[in-house]
Amino acid sequence: MIEQFAREELEFFKFPRLYVDQVSGRLPVSFDTPQLFDKKQEEEFEKTRAAAREVPFWREILEYNARLGASRVSLEKIEALSRGNAVPVVTGQQPGLLGGPLYTLYKVLTAVSLSEKLSHGGATGLGARENGTLRAVPVLWNASDDSDFAEVSSATFFERDLSLKKFSVPDSHHHPGNMVGSTSTEALNGPIETLMHDLEKSPGTDFLMSCVEDGLSVARDWGEFFSALFLRLLSSSGLVVVDARVPSVAKYSRQIVDAYLREASSIEVGIAECLGELKKHGYASPVSPRSGETCVFVKDGTARKKVSKEELPVIADLWKKEEIELLPNVLLGPVVRDELMGPAANIVGPSEASYYVVARVLYKSLGLVQRPIFPRLSLTIVPHALAALGGGGPSNFKDLVVSFEKVARSHFEKHVPPEVAGELQVLESEIRSAVERMARLAASSGKSTEEIAASAARKIDFELGRIREGFVGGYRKKVLSENPMLRKAGEFLLPTGALQERTLCSLAPLIYGGESLVKALQELARTYVLDCFEGHVRHYVASVAIP
Repeated sequence: MIEQFAREELEFFKFPRLYVDQVSGRLPVSFDTPQLFDKKQEEEFEKTRAAAREVPFWREILEYNARLGASRVSLEKIEALSRGNAVPVVTGQQPGLLGGPLYTLYKVLTAVSLSEKLSHGGATGLGARENGTLRAVPVLWNASDDSDFAEVSSATFFERDLSLKKFSVPDSHHHPGNMVGSTSTEALNGPIETLMHDLEKSPGTDFLMSCVEDGLSVARDWGEFFSALFLRLLSSSGLVVVDARVPSVAKYSRQIVDAYLREASSIEVGIAECLGELKKHGYASPVSPRSGETCVFVKDGTARKKVSKEELPVIADLWKKEEIELLPNVLLGPVVRDELMGPAANIVGPSEASYYVVARVLYKSLGLVQRPIFPRLSLTIVPHALAALGGGGPSNFKDLVVSFEKVARSHFEKHVPPEVAGELQVLESEIRSAVERMARLAASSGKSTEEIAASAARKIDFELGRIREGFVGGYRKKVLSENPMLRKAGEFLLPTGALQERTLCSLAPLIYGGESLVKALQELARTYVLDCFEGHVRHYVASVAIP
């Protein structure tokens, strides 16, 4: 399904400069940043021995995954985690509508690929290796305790002609402040019915609908549907899902929250200094200063309430008395996950990598070790028909994505018959030569005549351009009638000027490629992981069969 792909430098695709400098090792030496998981960390992982110990946290995770239809491979991997014979490779995401943005799928595929590499046995390796060292298990942290419904309530798909189609869940299905994961699955019915009605049946439709139907049959709410969907999509990989709302998460992370509340004042100061240092070096702040004032929310039933700096002492006192429950924010969250699961690495996207730079303050203040990070796969999908437009080879893929209009114009110009283009060029040359002779004559007649001639030359040049555009435009209409995909291609490749993976839904390309495309993308993710270990973090552009 993937015939060709190109590896492109991140700078061409408007990635945050902080992220680009971080993954390329160009951050100022004064910056104290999290380690990137590389060959050195891999060597250390290989030397780590399995510990014969019970990890109670994973027992509840086993029950959760089993109830949501996890595969035998996934359940056996949770058993290995609970016995201390394996460690997770963690990635996380809010439960977006129908799988969330496409980069969510890329995160999970990266976690699976890195786990396979560390386990030296592929996706089916279970428990400790023969020499007693650890295996790695891909884990998706479902941030279902998030309350930003606007961020997760829409999903964008595409038609065969590449026109984008957005599906949304009305705000009426969500009460402001409520955890998005607690939203009823009934909210999903409308978008799913509309999706199946509006989009043509394709090779992957049956696979996609079976995943959706299987998820709806076992999920009790929106968050569980998200978990069940990914367990089904990646069933053969042994993926494990941890829902942030599982009671064990709060139980086993209490010690971290206690430590944060004791050091909250110094942490606030440290975060402010970190943000100031980033600004001094010209980096955009990944979080607002307010995120560092208080790093917890109050859990009120299924709602999540912000805590002000002034309220924190009272909130801390109620927490000690066990009268309230607290949830970590975007900066404290990584600390909680690291201490709770002890991952070999955290798979992160550009924004998250920046959060981890600031979160470093919390790790140091609390005397904890920050786990290494690993950048997720970043990918733009190009249909085969469009790949041919750019010349057919990977060397042209970057221009196809970032300069589509320029590439398309060149394509249209090539459809002007050579004899017509040649004659037009001769005529233009003759006209320009005549204009130059006129300018020389005007120069000998005085300044006023010279200015009039110069003005006439500009107008003639403009009109020649219009005539040339007219010729190209006529053949452009013919090309577009033969290939309607070209009308919408620019917006498909770079929606609203942003990377495709941020707009399209995780399920969008799977409608056309089904399970075969999942496997092809997984293979691409394996290649990407190997590239990263060689020190090359780049954006991929792949030519994909979309019938």
